[in-house]
Amino acid sequence: MSGMSMSRRTLLRATALGAGALALGELGTAQPAAAATFYKGADVSWVPQMEANGYYWLNASGVRQDILTILKGYGLSAIRLRTFVNPSSDPVNGHCSISETAAMAVRVQNAGMAVSIDYHFSDTWADEGHQSPPAAWAGLSYTQLLSTMQSYVNSSMNVIKNAGVTPTWVQIGNEINSGICLPVGGVNIPAQMTGLLNAAHDQVKQVFPNAIVVIHLASPQHSTVPAFFSAFNANGGRWDMNGFSSYGSASAAAGLVADMASVSRTYGKPFMQVEVGGPSSNPSGTETTLQNYLSALVSNGGQGCWYWEPEVYSPFTSYAMGAWNTNREPTVIMNAFSGGGGGTTTYVLIRNASTGLCIDGAGATSNGSVVQQWSDTNSHNQQWTVVSDGSYIRLQNRATGLFIDGAGATSNGSAAQQWSNTNSNNQQWSQVADGSNVRFKNRATGLFLDGAGATSNGAALEQWSDTNSLSQQWTLVTTS
Repeated sequence: MSGMSMSRRTLLRATALGAGALALGELGTAQPAAAATFYKGADVSWVPQMEANGYYWLNASGVRQDILTILKGYGLSAIRLRTFVNPSSDPVNGHCSISETAAMAVRVQNAGMAVSIDYHFSDTWADEGHQSPPAAWAGLSYTQLLSTMQSYVNSSMNVIKNAGVTPTWVQIGNEINSGICLPVGGVNIPAQMTGLLNAAHDQVKQVFPNAIVVIHLASPQHSTVPAFFSAFNANGGRWDMNGFSSYGSASAAAGLVADMASVSRTYGKPFMQVEVGGPSSNPSGTETTLQNYLSALVSNGGQGCWYWEPEVYSPFTSYAMGAWNTNREPTVIMNAFSGGGGGTTTYVLIRNASTGLCIDGAGATSNGSVVQQWSDTNSHNQQWTVVSDGSYIRLQNRATGLFIDGAGATSNGSAAQQWSNTNSNNQQWSQVADGSNVRFKNRATGLFLDGAGATSNGAALEQWSDTNSLSQQWTLVTTS
């Protein structure tokens, strides 16, 4: 990474220490959020050049494996790949042309992982402090740049499509707090900035109608974030999701994620943290930081957390926030994703938005036992792990290890059950964001977990088709 980009991340970590939640008023009525699964991911765009220069990776057992296989073993299910417009051949600060990005995307998709494409709209790093246009675009008028943007995004998306890849997300710009392709698309000229971003959005949708178009900003605690979204929205900006970079400390994580959630609710958008990292020189501290971010994101309805270049190690670059050591082995940082091998598992209470009762395993250890609802006891019976399972999640009880299971029920009012791990669709749920709450939709049947208005301890947790009621909304509360 360039020296400028490294100092940017150092600055991000320093300035985040005193971050607090931004106080934002609600603007209008929030639109319903899209179906959500919590993704654990990473940006590993350096992998092709590391491999080309003889680098490789060992797993935690010291066995050489493909890096994607190792990451999947830690529970990661998604990969982000950046692309530059006309990059140099520098292995650290260049490459990532659209053809190279497409080739790596094929590899990611073949590994069974979701793909995110990250446009930098530059020949090298675009970030919070740098948004220079590609050299070939410099000096273009707004009208010319608009046409060039449309052509570039359309052609590059078709390169991805022709490679047989369907991205789940496409970021139109990287950390664009100040706008894109300055000075023409600066946030200080919001109509032009919005025009360029909308052109990118529309071309993405033309090629991939179902792709989630992400607006990516850095430093959610800074005033530039609400200012950007206010200007973009006021000028007719079109986008599907908010993405945020944050490299704050463990103690700042909860406040920073609250900032992400607050501004996202203002505009009715789901959100995820698309960059996080910490010093490789303090792996246990960075592990704790990552755990805190993951916990806060789950509690606030975030849809994912992505580590920036965990695979990197010296001497490929002097960037010092990777999660591998010079012996080619993963450090404990990666344990935060899996909750194993010394990591700390995050547990949540799942509280009904209508009644306040919590989902409770009731100490059941027999397959087929009914899931119950009780007032808050803060016992292990009410503590659940949200386990990533591809594009879905599973809910595992802390006390017994059983999973919430739809049991193949298709009738409204059917009780949710508890079963040991069957690895079936009955135990897989989509998290559907609904304002600040979530709903859980069964993969096998399409029914939702429903409190059914119960107010008595011991009442069964039921399953119903979509009623769009508070009885189907749940608040996730992180517990210890």
